[in-house]
Amino acid sequence: MQHFNPIFFQSQEIDNRRVYDGGLLNNYPVDIFLRQQKQEWLVEFVALYLGRVGPSPLRARWIIGDLLAIWLDRSDADVVDRSANDTVTIDTHPVGTIDFDLTEDEKDFLVLAGRAAALEFLQKRGVLEPSRSALVQQAREKADAARARIVAMRRKRRRLRCLIAVIAALAMVALGWRVFA
Repeated sequence: MQHFNPIFFQSQEIDNRRVYDGGLLNNYPVDIFLRQQKQEWLVEFVALYLGRVGPSPLRARWIIGDLLAIWLDRSDADVVDRSANDTVTIDTHPVGTIDFDLTEDEKDFLVLAGRAAALEFLQKRGVLEPSRSALVQQAREKADAARARIVAMRRKRRRLRCLIAVIAALAMVALGWRVFA
C-alpha cells in the first residue's frame, strides 16, 4: 500500500515502516559517514554539496519561507562549514531541488557550475598548476554568465505568467459582469 508523502514523492515501506525520500533534514550526511569510520583522522574524502553556503541574499519574500529555509538548512550549514576543505560546493541557484522540468540551458548551467566549482576546489587544494588559474577563472565566468541568463529567463517567465493571470482574471470579471447584467 502506497502512502503519499506530504509534499512531492510517494513514501515507500521497508520492513513495515514508512520511509520518505528525505530532503527535510541532513541532506549532507558527511558527519554520519565520518562517525561510521573507525579512525576519523585517517579518512580522506571529497564530497559534493549542491546549494548555497553562507547567508542567502535578502529578498522580498514571505517570512514563512525564510523560517522554513532556516529549519531545513540548519544542520547542513554546520556540516558544510566543518568539512569545507573536503567539499566541492556547487551553487546551483536559481535551479532548485524540485525543479523537475529543466530546460537544456538550465542543464548546461548546472554542468558549468559543477565544473567551475570542481576546478576552484582543485585550485584551493593546490592540485592544479598555477598556470591553470586562467582556466579556473574562465570556467567561473562561463558559469556566472549562464546563471545570469537563467535568472533573466526565469524572471521573464514569471512576469509572463503574472500577465496571463491578470488577463484571465480581467476576462472572468468582464464575463461575470455580462452574465449578471
